[in-house]
Amino acid sequence: MEIERAKIGATRDVNGTRKEFLVALPEALGKEVVAEMRDPRDKPLLYLFINVVLFTIPTALLVYALPANHWVGLAYVCTNYILFLQRFALALHYAEHNKIFKKESQFYFLNHIPSLVLCPLFGIPAGMYRLHHVVMHHVENNHFPLDASSTEPYQRDSVMHFIQYLFKYMVGGWILLPIYAARKKLWNLLAEVLAVESVYLLLVYSLYQHNPVATTWVFIVPFCITSFALMFGNWSQHIFIDPKAPQNCYRMTYNCINCPDNQKTFNDGYHIIHHLNSKLHWTQLPVQFMETLGKHAEEGALVFEGIGFFDVGLAVFMGRLDWLADRCVFLQDGVNTTSKKDLLKGIMTERLRPIVR
Repeated sequence: MEIERAKIGATRDVNGTRKEFLVALPEALGKEVVAEMRDPRDKPLLYLFINVVLFTIPTALLVYALPANHWVGLAYVCTNYILFLQRFALALHYAEHNKIFKKESQFYFLNHIPSLVLCPLFGIPAGMYRLHHVVMHHVENNHFPLDASSTEPYQRDSVMHFIQYLFKYMVGGWILLPIYAARKKLWNLLAEVLAVESVYLLLVYSLYQHNPVATTWVFIVPFCITSFALMFGNWSQHIFIDPKAPQNCYRMTYNCINCPDNQKTFNDGYHIIHHLNSKLHWTQLPVQFMETLGKHAEEGALVFEGIGFFDVGLAVFMGRLDWLADRCVFLQDGVNTTSKKDLLKGIMTERLRPIVR
């Protein structure tokens, strides 16, 4: 019965109305652009980035053009983040895993616009996301100490440990990423991240000297908000890690199915599937989940229905494992309803412990 419940939930994600972008390209213009794309299924990615270019860049410039005013800055951040932060972060995520435009395309250079131009407007330092996430996090698979963003060494229901984790990213990330690239002898990436990081910091510093109020709201406040959002997201995604198999993708993260967030985040809830194959197209994530339900059951994977990663992280911090157990799709057979909840709470409690190798 639970297997069928999981299939029904994933099917709803497959058939749900996509909400990743607000406005699509005109059909006539869209055909020419789509012909240059690697995969036409990525039109929602492209549309979202165009939405951001047409809204966020002009409004950011407007904050600088108007007389310095903190209320204007606050309105800009609130509007931009409510409309686009979640959508942009996940569009960036999948665009870095699979570029939108073909290598031979006349538009190939546009692949760099999100990471170099748009990222800073959402508090993500220019040019650093790919090295941090695609190269380091996925290659090292949350393995501490190789992955600087690993959640392994922390007691993951501890707010104080999360604060340490967040501080490490906000302060140490500027140094840890270049060190990682150097240790792995990724010299081109090292040169790229050092150059772009330097230009980004110099730009923000220069703009702050020119207009401190606007720069605070356009660059500095977004950096603080997004740093928290990204790190709490990664913390929550890798909050349950089996100490007996910390590198097993089925046991070092979990899936969130039939969740409204999936329609705005390119099916980001299927995190087990994504770690098993980070190149798999985002439209195929729920399909692959349904095709591997037997393996999920065999490996003891956690699957939640109707809630997202932030819901899971907050519930853990609040000690509400019973609430999470009620929303867990228990894929293993032969366990009665009465003992299922206690078993799930035991599994989750065990997987919150720091990983010691």
